[in-house]
Amino acid sequence: MYTQCPSCATVFAVTPEQLQMAEGEVRCGLCNEVFMAVDVLVDRLPEPRSDAAPSEVKAGAKPAAAPRTVPLRERPARAAVDWVERVLGLETDGGTATARSSRRQLGYTLAALVLLLGLVVQYGYFNSVSLAHDPQLRPYVARLCAVAGCPVPPRRAPDRIAIVDRTVRSHPAISGALLVEATLRNEAPFRQPLPQVQLTLRAMNGRVTGQRWFTPEEYLAPGQDSLATGGLAPGQDASLRLEVVDPGGGTQNFEFDFR
Repeated sequence: MYTQCPSCATVFAVTPEQLQMAEGEVRCGLCNEVFMAVDVLVDRLPEPRSDAAPSEVKAGAKPAAAPRTVPLRERPARAAVDWVERVLGLETDGGTATARSSRRQLGYTLAALVLLLGLVVQYGYFNSVSLAHDPQLRPYVARLCAVAGCPVPPRRAPDRIAIVDRTVRSHPAISGALLVEATLRNEAPFRQPLPQVQLTLRAMNGRVTGQRWFTPEEYLAPGQDSLATGGLAPGQDASLRLEVVDPGGGTQNFEFDFR
């Protein structure tokens, strides 16, 4: 059986085993054109093409060595090239072999750009949460996710949460407990979620007598449940109220930390 390269008109002798191994797709050993050998498969040696250049007619006058099969790893890229050629109308068979080769090279270049753009978009989609924390990348991530539907986390700046008032005292109604109260203020120029709050209790000598992280649902004073989901607007305050066990051990000092 014979097949003929659609680009340079070279004729190849092929066997059913070779076509089965290649799933019908081969690469011309002369011009590197990739084509489906089964689409131009004949039992007899084909006549030289009328549009072939003299050198091409000579190359196609007798069967050449069997064409190379296309490795499986190259086939996704080939599919991308074929898609680009169909979209841009580059798949026409007209013109000389040189013109067809130029169109194919353009198809490869554009397909590479499409694949590269696809990788960038895919990376941004699956890493939108981490990329959105970068102030310089956040606008681009937000635009991408507005189209792709990926999640964009709210801006966070725990270091811009200030404590404008705080007290820790023995609980007036519960024996062996402390009542912790504070006012948190968002000093960032944007709305942000309430942070987790770490309360650290220390003795006079600096020894830690108690330490724990609290979520907004645990420390918000009654009547402020909406802040746990809506966050704090710029300049807005939130009241913190905690009832904790008094660890004893001469606890005198306390510290707040946010994350």
